[in-house]
Amino acid sequence: MSQNLSRGRRHACMTRTQQAVSVMSKLRELGVQLAIDDFGTGYSSLAYLRQLPIAKLKIDSSFIRDVSENEDDAAIVRAVIALGKTLNLQVIAEGVETCEQEDLLRAEGCDVVQGYYYSRALPAAEAGEFLRQEQHHSTKAVTSEPESLS
Repeated sequence: MSQNLSRGRRHACMTRTQQAVSVMSKLRELGVQLAIDDFGTGYSSLAYLRQLPIAKLKIDSSFIRDVSENEDDAAIVRAVIALGKTLNLQVIAEGVETCEQEDLLRAEGCDVVQGYYYSRALPAAEAGEFLRQEQHHSTKAVTSEPESLS
């Protein structure tokens, strides 16, 4: 009896997983990009990378926090970035707070970095203004001419 009950639970879990994948696939067809958040912790699993129709992989900030000083964290981050790239996923690092972290992540090929190094979380109205200012600074830096040395 318990064997049948166990088999029934497995079937229910597989059915739910299949339903979730089906819904996610339909969302993807509509142009929605899905990400695995906090990859490497909690319920994230390598199985999700092959099962789910995802486009992005977000490395958990707990691996980023000491990435510049801790070789184990750096090795994990390098491996996750390489894995994401091999699977054609956009790789995002969460929790970047220092220039050293950003430099290491960029050197390893991380696509996107986010964290307090750039800005604290902002309300929508402030975020829009922040982005406009950043775009203005970026444009100015690219289009301005170097100062004369004479």
